[in-house]
Amino acid sequence: MALNMRSLLNYENYPAVMRPLLAAIAMLFACAGASGEQVTVEGVNYELENGSAEVVSVNEAELPQDLVLPDTIRHNGGKYALKKLRAESFTTSDGLLQSVTIPGTVTEIEENAFCTTGLKRINMALSDVYLSVDGVLFSRDMKVLYRCPDAYETSERYLMPDCVEEIASYALADCKFQGEMRDCFEMFDGLKKIGDFAFVSSNVVSVKMPDSVTTLGERCFLSCKDLASVKLSESLTELPDGCFDYCSRLASLVVPASVTKLGDFCKRTTMD
Repeated sequence: MALNMRSLLNYENYPAVMRPLLAAIAMLFACAGASGEQVTVEGVNYELENGSAEVVSVNEAELPQDLVLPDTIRHNGGKYALKKLRAESFTTSDGLLQSVTIPGTVTEIEENAFCTTGLKRINMALSDVYLSVDGVLFSRDMKVLYRCPDAYETSERYLMPDCVEEIASYALADCKFQGEMRDCFEMFDGLKKIGDFAFVSSNVVSVKMPDSVTTLGERCFLSCKDLASVKLSESLTELPDGCFDYCSRLASLVVPASVTKLGDFCKRTTMD
């Protein structure tokens, strides 16, 4: 749309020396007014601004079974590189979306971007930031496990390689583990941190932490209703708020002597 500077500012009333500056200001306001525009492509809602695109949400009924996100969104003659997936942008409940392929242009995936039901694989194109291994999302150096799809299928006993140092917030949220991994989720020595809500609502039955773990995030095992046994790291100094809230099968917990601080409501077995 053509921009009529005269109608916006009527800058003929100003000295000629000021007119270029006023015109530039008018253009800035016009660009600001056009920023943040949203478009929908193949069931995915994007926000476009300053040459970049972000995934903000999805229309579940319009999604394909296997979604491939484009690296560029084209709209009204402009090109917008896909850079970011926002928190909770992929929220689904019908189980139809089974895989998401993310382009290498994406440099930020916010915590809990995938609140899905039935997602089996997250595939990542070549990237300097992220890496996908067998459908599980890691940091490029594989030191951080960012997200395991909730319906991930594997016959392996171990989910994580021994180079992982951190399980990120929400990384294993709602996961429905199978076989040996569900019966006993073991972690390799070298893991240092388990993030906030990392295992929330997963179906894990038993957990063994190596003594290399020094940090647990808040509510890291919240609502793990099948969790019956936990071996805590001997290097922990704090059990944070709500870390075992509503784990109704967890009848007892051996707290290491290294722990000097217990958070509020460290373990509640029934909902208020």
